[in-house]
This record gives sequence, C-alpha cells and structure tokens, in this order.
Amino acid sequence: MKMRLLTLTLAVLLVSRTAANSIIQRKSFSSKRNDPLQGEYTPTALELLRGGSSSNDGSIDWRYFLAGGICASFSHGITTPIDVIKTRMQTFPEKYKHGMIQAAKDIIAVEGLSFLLAGLAPTVVGYGLEGALKFGIYETFKGVFKTLTAIPFINFLLASVVAGAIASIVLCPMEEARIKMVGEASWAKENLISALSRLVAENGVLSTFGGLAAMLSKQVPYTIGKQVSFDIISKYLYALSVQLPATVSKDMIKWGISILSAFFAAICACLCSQPGDMILTATYKGHGGHSHGPAVETSSKSEEMSDDDKSFFLTVNKIYNKYGLTGFFMGLQARLAHVASIITSQLVLYDIVKAALGLPVTGSH
Repeated sequence: MKMRLLTLTLAVLLVSRTAANSIIQRKSFSSKRNDPLQGEYTPTALELLRGGSSSNDGSIDWRYFLAGGICASFSHGITTPIDVIKTRMQTFPEKYKHGMIQAAKDIIAVEGLSFLLAGLAPTVVGYGLEGALKFGIYETFKGVFKTLTAIPFINFLLASVVAGAIASIVLCPMEEARIKMVGEASWAKENLISALSRLVAENGVLSTFGGLAAMLSKQVPYTIGKQVSFDIISKYLYALSVQLPATVSKDMIKWGISILSAFFAAICACLCSQPGDMILTATYKGHGGHSHGPAVETSSKSEEMSDDDKSFFLTVNKIYNKYGLTGFFMGLQARLAHVASIITSQLVLYDIVKAALGLPVTGSH
C-alpha cells in the first residue's frame, strides 16, 4: 500500500506540474498590476525576473517560493516553545490537563528550560521547505485555476488543496521527527540528522511517509483556512478601504489590512485543522508504541490492519472511542495561541518580503 501511495503521489505531482506549465505558458501575463491604494503599478526589473529568466514569459515566479520559505521558517521557529507545550498536552492529556501555563511550568520543572526548543531544527528546515512549496504552488495555481469557474473562492480553494497536498509530502519526515523528539523520551537527545537517520534505519525510507494520510488531514484544511481566507479577507478590506478619508496614510491602510487579515486567517486555519492536528500527533505517537495517549492502545485488529489508510481510520476511531468528539480538540487553547502567533507573523512577513521583492501585497491587485 505504501508503494502504491508513493507511486500515486509522484504521478499527481508530475501531472500537476505538466498541467501548470502547459496552462501558464498559454497565458499572457500582464506586466502591470493595479493597487487600489497606489494606483497603477509599474513593474520593476526584479519583477520581470521570473524563474531565473530575464523575460516576462509567464513562467513560475520564484519570489513567491522564496517569500513563503522565509516567512514559514521564521514564524514556526520562533513559536517552537508553544508547539512543544501543545504537542505534550496532546500526547499526554492525562498528565497535562490543567491548561497551557501549568503545562509549561511542569515541562520546565522536569525537562528544563532548554526542552522548550526541542525539535527546533526539523521545525525550521521542514516548515521552510513546506512554506516555500505551499505559498509558491498556491500562487502559481491561482493563475492556473483563475478562469476554471466564475467563482474566485472555488478557484482559490482548488489552488490551496493542490498546494497543501504537495507540501504535506515534503513535511511528513520532518514532522514525524519533531513529534518523536518532543513526545518520546528515547528521542529527546536526537538532532535533525540523527532523528531522520534513525527513522530510516528503524523502519525504512517509506515509513517516513506512513503518516501521509494524517498529514493531509491537517495540512489541506490548514492551507485552505490560511491561504484562502487571507486572500478573501484582504480583498474585502481593500474594497472597504476606498471609503476611508484621504488623510489616512496609504501605508497604514496597507499594513493594517495585512495584520487584520492575517489574524482572522489564523483563527480560521486553526479551527479548520485542529482535528487533523490531533490525528497527526496521535498517528506518529502510535508508531512509537511507548506513549500513553489516545493512540497508544493496540489490539490484534490494529496489528492486522497495518496499511496506511486503515491505520488512519483506526487512529480516528481510537480518539473518538476514548474521548468522544472533544478528543479532536484537545490542546486547542495552546494551539490557538501557537497558530495565531505563527500565521499572523507569517502572513505579515510574507507581505513584507513580497513587497521587498517587487510583488504587490496580498489582496491589493
């Protein structure tokens, strides 16, 4: 099943890339953009540099990938301590059941302050790659699907699904390494290289993609909630901004819209992906077999059904049977703080980097 899943994934990637190149090359991209706050946009020499080419030939724009990688790596890296607390609360719900602050105190008392940076390397590297692909592919496929339907929301939605699915493949090994380093004592002293090497040595290369179904259940809703809501809210706020007095600074409006849109996108992304985040943590924890949370109990049935699709549904079933629907929202308080911090800083930084690279900020064109 793992081989079939990997083959199918590679096929989807190949078809997606071929389709994107074919459609994009047939389109004539305008070299001018309209900013409702700045008037007609004049492209810079940097904006004409697409995909390493000096001509505006409509090829994939590398700047979206670069901006996405920078903002994702930074935002996930600086919020690692919150992620450690959240992961511990999800992994050991019986032990850390008195809220985020008390959980942090307990972790520091037992593990030490430095433990709050556990998994920092796989977080920075993994989410850097994931962010580059997610933002870059999303922006690319927005153009691919632009005329697919008459409803922009649906076109954005499809672009985010493709971006989230492809980014999940890259993130799988890094996320498994991070969760094990935070959630299992025997992995606490591993670093990025040693953790990935150990994963491969113990179970083989394909095993690092064993949680792909769980990863998709988190990352696709997360991408939809983040990317699409950020686009839609930004455009809506820009439409409203034309009614503001002319005395209001255009820069203040622009960055105010970015911050507000990013904040609401953070809440949307968190709520959309919380069940998937719980499933993902339980899935990777279950692979270790040494934890004491929702994915721990094993049975002859689970041992017989080792295939990825079945293990995904077994994990969902275990969480539901033990905790009910509320089990999918364990650690929500910590995750709201974590995701709000990540996405707000990430999307604002994304706009800052885009502007520095000669691209218009989100929603302004």
